[in-house]
Amino acid sequence: MKLLSVLLFLVISIGILAIAILLAPNQLSNIYFWITIIWLIILSGLNWFASTFIFVASKENLKSSTYGILPSLNIIIFIYSLFSGAFLISTWYSNDFGILSNGHLILQIILFLIVSSFTILMFISAKAASVAESNLTSKDELLSILKLSISNENFADDTINLIKELNEIIKYSIPHLTKLKSKNNYIELVEGIKKNFSSNKISIDKNILHKLISLAKNC
Repeated sequence: MKLLSVLLFLVISIGILAIAILLAPNQLSNIYFWITIIWLIILSGLNWFASTFIFVASKENLKSSTYGILPSLNIIIFIYSLFSGAFLISTWYSNDFGILSNGHLILQIILFLIVSSFTILMFISAKAASVAESNLTSKDELLSILKLSISNENFADDTINLIKELNEIIKYSIPHLTKLKSKNNYIELVEGIKKNFSSNKISIDKNILHKLISLAKNC
């Protein structure tokens, strides 16, 4: 997957280079022409990285909350690239392929600083969310415990139904761990599940199950 992702970037870069040469073959000796091409390739690289980050990132970070910012990051970088690229090309043509003015460079720097600042703030927020989430037992771990209990033949049918209900609430109703309505309720729910569910249990008090379901609904 990483190889295909890199190949995609190479294809896009070669395409930009080929189109630019065909559009302005008489500018091949103009250094500002090549600076423009390099900047357009850099902009395409930013979009490529933001769009394919999930494929090229390490497996260890696959569940990181960093992925939650990718859609917004993609949009910001795409809009920035359109403005920056279009502004550069239009200015370059209006200057008759000559050196860019200081005003143009200042505006490009301002655009870059704004986008960079937003990007850094988004990654800071994602990092903070990861720290907050890492302090809590994951929903997947709770669901794994309940899955084993559902397959436990020692439990009565009505008990199994209550466990299935609890499982569904945790899976579909409890929000992301960084957006819990009540962190204390979630911690109590985790402790209750770990305490009352085990492979050698032959029964579980229904009152406990109802309490766990109530906690899950209010997390």
